[in-house]
Amino acid sequence: MEEPHAQWVGRAGGTRGRHNYWGTLETDSAPACCLLVKAEVIERVGLWDGRYFVYEDDVDWCLRARRAGFRVVSCLDAVVAHVPWHEKLTFQRLSFWLYQSFRNRLWTIEKMSSSVGRVRVLREWRVRLLWHAVVAGVTHRKTHAEAIFSAIDDSLNNKGGKYAGSLPPSRPLVELLDDCGAFDGARTLAMVCDRAEFLQAARDFRQRVRTAAAQRGGGVGFVEFVRNDLDTAGRRSGPDETDVTRVVYSPRMRSKVWRQRALVGRRVAAVVVFDAAGDLPLMAAAVTIHIDRSRPDVGVIERSGLWERAGFVWRWAQARWRVGFSRATR
Repeated sequence: MEEPHAQWVGRAGGTRGRHNYWGTLETDSAPACCLLVKAEVIERVGLWDGRYFVYEDDVDWCLRARRAGFRVVSCLDAVVAHVPWHEKLTFQRLSFWLYQSFRNRLWTIEKMSSSVGRVRVLREWRVRLLWHAVVAGVTHRKTHAEAIFSAIDDSLNNKGGKYAGSLPPSRPLVELLDDCGAFDGARTLAMVCDRAEFLQAARDFRQRVRTAAAQRGGGVGFVEFVRNDLDTAGRRSGPDETDVTRVVYSPRMRSKVWRQRALVGRRVAAVVVFDAAGDLPLMAAAVTIHIDRSRPDVGVIERSGLWERAGFVWRWAQARWRVGFSRATR
């Protein structure tokens, strides 16, 4: 239903914001939070796939219903009160979502693809997910990369249920800073700001760190990496931010790497990433602190030393080998 949906979006003005919607619209699937189903549909189509546990199960079920001859229709007059998933997002919840949605999506594609191109399509999707894992791994999200690896493995092994991988706990920010030695001498914290909203988050973070450092009688320096397409005025530091060095980089990989020379000679305690969205690879630190803007007083710490990075490469190679020899499991 992609083409008729695009045509409707063009007529209606989009799917976000307030628009004058009315009537009905046939679609491929409807979200479970607002799904109304007749009993006869369940009797013919069956229950949801128990392997999925959560995410994508409503998509799979609706597609099965369409295949059985039923229509899936959206009532455009309806208003649903439901908290969007991104408003509940945390670093751990994102790891859980990556695993559940990617694994289950592979199963849905497998069940709905034609037998002729099923193996090829699944392999292409798994290779695409491996690329997502690489991006996560090199941008200081090792936990997310591991969740994607597990999603690929478990989709191949037909292993259902809830994600069983280990997730780092959220801890008080001051505790994380002590853990990485941020207050041990003249240390530096490198912050990544690749979105406009992270500029204010970085300022708030620095103020919290300064308060904690003052209580310990020490000082911490900051290097703030800001992407060049953000507002110039928003990058200016206040008069009390003499301890901040700002480095502006472009989206090109060469710039991302070359600009990090500002960290040469500094004792970098940790790289600070907001909302798991940093786009800078490498960085001269073996520790990453993840801060969710919705909970700025706590964070998650990840280790990314030499052994951890070598383990990531080995894990990727194993997954790539299995994908290369994979076949459809159903």
